[in-house]
Amino acid sequence: MLEADKNGMEYISEIKQPYNIMYKDKVLLSIIHGWYATKYTAARTLQEWPNNIAFGHVHQVQSHVIRNQINGEPLESHSIGCLCDVQMAYCKGRPTRHVNGFGVAHFHKDTFTFNNIVIRNNSFIYNGRLYK
Repeated sequence: MLEADKNGMEYISEIKQPYNIMYKDKVLLSIIHGWYATKYTAARTLQEWPNNIAFGHVHQVQSHVIRNQINGEPLESHSIGCLCDVQMAYCKGRPTRHVNGFGVAHFHKDTFTFNNIVIRNNSFIYNGRLYK
């Protein structure tokens, strides 16, 4: 469908999750499908997975950041929006909290920045540029 391999992307099945992005022996960011569907799903996921994590399970845009009490570093959890119709058939017309969006992570050695991008009116702004 997306021809991921032709576009330089790799499909990672749930069996292979978490997909860990590493720097030397340090896990910088884990990527999973997701486990929880709660109002505060980013915070709930971070309770269970005390490392930086990104997921898309609930089709909502959320971020939750706390401070690691052992080393003082931030711990981040990011729920990523979806790239599909936000009113899915299985919802049977019920209102949803689904939001179109995607995540972008930039890595440099042992650090990274995560951007949770929201799509509004079929467009978004990234790095100061409007994409439609």
